[in-house]
Amino acid sequence: MIPIRLTLLLIGAFCLVLLIIGNPQPVTLQFLFWNQSVELYKVIVVAFLLGVVLTIIYTGQWRQLIRMKDERYYRRRRF
Repeated sequence: MIPIRLTLLLIGAFCLVLLIIGNPQPVTLQFLFWNQSVELYKVIVVAFLLGVVLTIIYTGQWRQLIRMKDERYYRRRRF
């Protein structure tokens, strides 16, 4: 049996590939004084990777906070 996380990862990768294949046209990105023409699939991939990185950072921070909270609880309980 295939694990659920692997299945979800494969489905997400398949959807990302479909988005990349279906969006080769260039788009114009404008930010303040900056103006750039880029293919839409590059924008999609960069946004996806940025989302993955931010999720990993957020999840790691959340786990660290939970771990610190548990350590404080057990220290108080001993005394």
